[in-house]
Amino acid sequence: MKEKYALLTGFTGFIGKNLNKALNDQGFKVALISEMYIIDEDWRHKLIEILDTAIPDCVFHVGACADTMCNDVNHMMTRNYETTVVISDWCRDNNVPMIFSSSAAIEGTCGLPANLYAWSKKAAEDYVLTNGQIALRYYNVYGPGEENKEKMASVAYQAYDAKASGKSFPLYPGVPKRDFVHVEVVVLANVHAYENYSSLEKKAYHVGTGESHTFEEVLEALEIPVEHTHEAFIPEGYQFYTKADPEEMMPGWTAKTTFAQGMNIYYEYLKIVFSKSNL
Repeated sequence: MKEKYALLTGFTGFIGKNLNKALNDQGFKVALISEMYIIDEDWRHKLIEILDTAIPDCVFHVGACADTMCNDVNHMMTRNYETTVVISDWCRDNNVPMIFSSSAAIEGTCGLPANLYAWSKKAAEDYVLTNGQIALRYYNVYGPGEENKEKMASVAYQAYDAKASGKSFPLYPGVPKRDFVHVEVVVLANVHAYENYSSLEKKAYHVGTGESHTFEEVLEALEIPVEHTHEAFIPEGYQFYTKADPEEMMPGWTAKTTFAQGMNIYYEYLKIVFSKSNL
């Protein structure tokens, strides 16, 4: 049986770590790329050399600057757009399937991206689609492995972290709702995209549960008391509502983990992680 080779960017990040484990479990030989190559002035050629050496059967492009509050245009666009262009063009020229990690943030509050991060993702997604590749538009991902995301961690992690530290975690008023999706769902979506690439290429797909839930529901699932802050603390352009559209999901794919199941699994995980950290 021919070995399968994959190239994965962003393997040190939350989703990348989980996807790397899944690919290895499925028998892939995985070449890993972090953003360290960008420190070279001639990073584009360095990246192409890495791709030429790896000769992957598929590229999972997860790596990005995920800080939605970052306003450094050069930092954001280099990591989220320029690198995507180089990888996408290489995959097109070498007839290698590429699955790009996009974001529901590009949908914004009025149909347009609300910040630099979202615009960078939209520009990258548009480019990937012009090259006939697949973009997976993730909704609000949570789950094991996000311990180092700090302010970009899910509301579930941040709330539990606050609780473990004896602090409060006040929610914004106005009852925001999100499509909270367990990271395992995202991982399986990537695998499905690879396995069905020829019938799915040239399009962006929603990756979520197709349901929206309040932050209050998240805290209640984690047995954390609910309190609220003042509306003055709500950032400009804040996204109050997200929900994946089942009609925009990949044919033959659905989220196998529901909100209730995912939160229950994550709650048990968080209890173990924080009990160890207190030893």
